[in-house]
Amino acid sequence: MAATPKKPTDRKLNQPADVLERDPGPSGQANSTSGKTPIELGAFFDRVPLPMIIVDRDRRVCRMNRAAAAMSNRSESAAIGLRGGEILRCVNAFDDPGGCGSSDACASCIVRNTVLDTFRSGRDHQLIEAPIPYEVEDRDDVMWVLVSTALLDLSEGPRVLVCLEDITDRKQAEEALRKS
Repeated sequence: MAATPKKPTDRKLNQPADVLERDPGPSGQANSTSGKTPIELGAFFDRVPLPMIIVDRDRRVCRMNRAAAAMSNRSESAAIGLRGGEILRCVNAFDDPGGCGSSDACASCIVRNTVLDTFRSGRDHQLIEAPIPYEVEDRDDVMWVLVSTALLDLSEGPRVLVCLEDITDRKQAEEALRKS
């Protein structure tokens, strides 16, 4: 049986893994990142096509990648110190003078509660569907995302990595199909 040829995207997706595999760490593990400099790891973080945001215990942005900057329509420097709902322009973040996490609607925010649970329990979460209400062109709309979180133990203290995938088109197609 002939081997299945790799798709062009397979090569692109495996490039960072290939780099890591060539750099065994002190433990001798081939996939260790311990020999990588922060600049090299930052390059990986920045080029991941999914929006990724690192937040502190107060849910304030410490770092975000290019995809998150594009999703939020803000530069990373403009987003540092803001809360997630503020960078994603969630209407609830602006309904209360206290900002993201302060309005009554924030208590049921799936993204916020997932991040808080990761800080509390140390447990990662994967692909949780969450609506984010936002205002566009003077009308309210909803962006649907899949949210995943992971606790990071950094020298600055614990942080949570938040990964988002915009599934709004899929949710709208499901709704259109349900209506038809």
